[in-house]
Amino acid sequence: MRETLIQTQNSLQTTLAAVQDLQEKQNRQMDLLLKEVSSTTRPEAIVQELRGEITSLKGLLLSSHQFAPPPKVSPMSSIPQWQRDAKADRDQREECDAADNRSLTNLTNTDDQ
Repeated sequence: MRETLIQTQNSLQTTLAAVQDLQEKQNRQMDLLLKEVSSTTRPEAIVQELRGEITSLKGLLLSSHQFAPPPKVSPMSSIPQWQRDAKADRDQREECDAADNRSLTNLTNTDDQ
């Protein structure tokens, strides 16, 4: 029984030593990876890259090709029909009034002579 206990103890020590070696190797590899990652990607570079991507997306989404062109409106179509008719009537009345005033002026001038 004592021999099996010693044999188990030796086996356990060997396994423990192997595990410790593996842990040291992994720690070294982890340190190397952390140094490599920290040296290649700086927070400023990541922020700059994100800003560039956002700017590109905004340019694509807000380009003038994404929106319908403004409607083409002629000056006459901006005035409703009922207002156009009223304006034409008013212009015609003003012309008549002006002609009447000229006639009256001519009449009064001929009477005075």
